Amino acid sequence: MWLALTTWFTTSKIGRWIAAIGAAVVAVLLVLWRVYVAGKEAVRAQQERRALEDARIRRDVEDEVGKMSVDQLRRSAARWVRPNDKGGV
Repeated sequence: MWLALTTWFTTSKIGRWIAAIGAAVVAVLLVLWRVYVAGKEAVRAQQERRALEDARIRRDVEDEVGKMSVDQLRRSAARWVRPNDKGGV
């Protein structure tokens, strides 16, 4: 069966056309797959870079806050806290 099919593909004109079209389709699909994988890896690398940058910023902010006195910390945090009804923060 396989021998007859292989012989038909290699000896008939339509068989060679079908084989060529099939090979072209497979080549295009392989190229598309590689582009998809490359894009996926690029997104993953970008997410890792962003996570590292966020960790660095978080560390810098924690260091800065750790060096503040209580009064400096209270003044800095007052921007983020709503005043209570008694007029204080």
